[in-house]
Amino acid sequence: MVGLFSFSIEEQAQTITRDQILAAVQQGDTQTVQRWMSQVTKRASHQSHAKRRMRIDPINAAVYDGKSLLHHACGSGHVEIIDCVVSSNAANIEVTDNKCHTPLGYACLHGHLEAVKYLMMRTDANINRRGGDGSTPLDLACFAGKTDVVKFLMGCGKVDMSVFAQRRDTPLHQACLGGDLGTVQWLITQDGVDINVRDDDNFTPFQYACQENHVDVVKHLLCVGSVDVNMRDDDGESVLHDACRHGYIELVRCLLKADGIDVNLRNVEGKTPISIARQNENVEIIGYLLASGRVQNLKTATRNTTEAWR
Repeated sequence: MVGLFSFSIEEQAQTITRDQILAAVQQGDTQTVQRWMSQVTKRASHQSHAKRRMRIDPINAAVYDGKSLLHHACGSGHVEIIDCVVSSNAANIEVTDNKCHTPLGYACLHGHLEAVKYLMMRTDANINRRGGDGSTPLDLACFAGKTDVVKFLMGCGKVDMSVFAQRRDTPLHQACLGGDLGTVQWLITQDGVDINVRDDDNFTPFQYACQENHVDVVKHLLCVGSVDVNMRDDDGESVLHDACRHGYIELVRCLLKADGIDVNLRNVEGKTPISIARQNENVEIIGYLLASGRVQNLKTATRNTTEAWR
């Protein structure tokens, strides 16, 4: 890797190492970045086409902790550095990191609004580009709870909403998965946002929030929408089953206050929420379930049948 970042013997005094250029990018040291960019482009201009093809591109290669320099610039939010790299005309704006996310996605994930605006207004960055996990820049902003970035992206008129319709995993799912209440609150006020939309695995945003134990988000969804608190997964389990299994005490208390909650639902193994709590010896959750006054047939709560829940 030394050949990527060092030059001729005469130039050693002004050579900038990989660690130094990475630190300069992250710290916003524009002068050092400009000097390094000049060195790299100058060296490349003196090499034959064949030799350039054999070298790893130090500007675009994901050799800085699995990311390119532009990723790090966007992740740090230094617009001057981003401009320096982009203006060199040597940077690939759609270069991907080790998770197949672009610099735009990285800026969205870290919530750097000015960096996002620069990339959207000054470059051809693709707002609908999916990463290796299928997530778009908007998904990343929603998951990370970067509400200002979410508002900008959804207001710029360039988001292809059909992307989410095709896979049925919406920005609201991602926001509930990440657990930022402010982002969730803003999204559900937008036209066309369905609070009960299901993803490819048949899960709703409400289930995402419950699975991740985001109690504040769960409370808000219960207050503003007619969510199905008794919806079950392929194993016949409701969100109450899941909360009891994981020992989410505050979530159990929250769910027990929900209108229409059924504490006696059985999963494919015939187990009710209280039987799961008993199995895990979670005395506190057992106490809350009993205190609700709705537990039925306690002695047969672990009935073994695969048909009981259907």
